[in-house]
Amino acid sequence: MEQEELFKRKKSQTKETNKKLSENNRKTFIGAKEKCKIGKRKISRNIKNGIIDAIVYF
Repeated sequence: MEQEELFKRKKSQTKETNKKLSENNRKTFIGAKEKCKIGKRKISRNIKNGIIDAIVYF
């Protein structure tokens, strides 16, 4: 009887920890996506500036 209760308690604890982990992973994934977008913007801005500089130079 006691073993069943312990097992149930352990199972619910693992469910809670898994939920927390998945939430954290989702947050970090969204953060990485945003960083990627910002990085792409910076790269495209650098390319545009480089092209403009090249046109002005020639």
